[in-house]
Amino acid sequence: MHKFQILTITACVILLGACKHTTKDMIVGKWRGVEAFDPQDDSATQQMKIYIDTLGSSKDPMVNLSIYGTTNIDSIKNYLRNEMNSLKQVRSNALHNTIFSFKSNGVAELDFNGKKNTSSWTVDSSSTLRLIDKDGDTKGQEITAKILTVTDSMLKMKFIEAGHTSDVTFHKEKK
Repeated sequence: MHKFQILTITACVILLGACKHTTKDMIVGKWRGVEAFDPQDDSATQQMKIYIDTLGSSKDPMVNLSIYGTTNIDSIKNYLRNEMNSLKQVRSNALHNTIFSFKSNGVAELDFNGKKNTSSWTVDSSSTLRLIDKDGDTKGQEITAKILTVTDSMLKMKFIEAGHTSDVTFHKEKK
């Protein structure tokens, strides 16, 4: 009888260890955007910073007046920096107010900074997420994303749309 109990316990441990959650199982839940990496936007931002830094590099006020229509280059630079900071804040707010709620029945409720819609969702064997909009102006449109990493608390996906790529990291919301 003692050998039977040991065999039973061993079999249960092996079976439980062999059970792995699928990607589809792991993304079920509510996820909030926390970080985005967009090489194209990052490059454009860096180019704009360089432009602002070199704007009005002429020390001759008359040259600046003829090129920029003013001799007050510092005001232009401050204005442009403020605009860049405002855009950065808007993007950050939009990201942190993006929530994907994946239901186990294949329905996803998506909230893009207050704009809500419902999609069907699937994950294929190559960890590609497919979202198909079920309502609104974009009904029938498909969004695909490569799931790069998924854990109990973090989901990282690569979105590719019209040659534009962005990696977005989500954290799972607590129930």
